[in-house]
This record gives sequence, structure tokens and C-alpha cells, in this order.
Amino acid sequence: MKTLSAFALAGILAATPLLAEVDDADRTAIAEAFDTLISDLENGNYENMIDNMPPAILEMMAAQAGGDLETLKPMIAQQMGAVLEQAEIIEFTYDIDGATTGTSEEGRDYAIVPTDTITGIGEQKMQTVGSTLALEDGDKWYLVRMETPQHSAMIGQLYPDLAGLEYDETVITPVE
Repeated sequence: MKTLSAFALAGILAATPLLAEVDDADRTAIAEAFDTLISDLENGNYENMIDNMPPAILEMMAAQAGGDLETLKPMIAQQMGAVLEQAEIIEFTYDIDGATTGTSEEGRDYAIVPTDTITGIGEQKMQTVGSTLALEDGDKWYLVRMETPQHSAMIGQLYPDLAGLEYDETVITPVE
């Protein structure tokens, strides 16, 4: 019976992401990824935003569109611009110190970072409080906003070692 329990425990541990402390160099890299995103948003640098998306997401987009990414990038950037130019990012904050960090069973580091965004369209302002997944792919950190269950499912499909991570529910409220 002890052998079975040891095997069961080993299976549970192998299927569960291991909590770990992301080191200072990783925290700096994550902060730089957020700062680059904010700068790109402020300056309308949508192609750079695409270049800073996780590789698996870019590969999925290219496969779904039936083309190569280099051809699709300008079209995706134009679509992003059309959507994002209608909204003003009034404030964007992230809390790396409040992040949940871990290492997947495959050794991939990640952080679930609380984020808070205030956007405006015309006179209407909305606050979105939720989570952004910072994931390490290769030697680079990438960010993915986790607003819906579909985002979580997509990450689980593209990065199976990150399947099952739990994110704070995204809450959107009007701002007066």
C-alpha cells in the first residue's frame, strides 16, 4: 500500500505546477516586458507588440490564417491599430510583487501578475482589473492578458504545461 501511495503522490506532484520564486533577473525582465508593452501602446507601435507575443500564439495565428507570419504581421498590426486607436489607455498598472509565481512540470517559469487598466472611449471610462500571465519561452518573457476562460483554454492548448493555472476573475466596472 505504501508503494501505491508513493506512486500516487508522484503522479500528483508531476501534474501540478511547482510554486517557485521568480528570481530578481526574471522580475526585471517581466517589468521590462510590461514597460515595452505600455510604450508600444502609447506610441502605436503595433508591429512591435506582435513581435513580443508568445511564439506559440503567433504560430497559431499564422496557421489559422493559412499564411506566413511575416505576411500577416502588417495586417494584424493594422487591425490592432483600428481597434486600439478608438480607445485611450488612461492608466495601466501591474503588480509584480503581488504576482503568483511558479515553475511548470516542464521547467517553464511563469508569473500571474495582477493588472489594472483604465480605458476611455469618448466620455465613457472603464476599469478592468484582472491578471496577465507572464510566461518564459526560450530565454524571453512574454505577456498574455487572461480576461476570459477562452484565454486560459488557449494557453492550456498551446502550452500544455501551463494548463490548469488559475487566474483572478476579470472585473470590468464603469469609472466616474
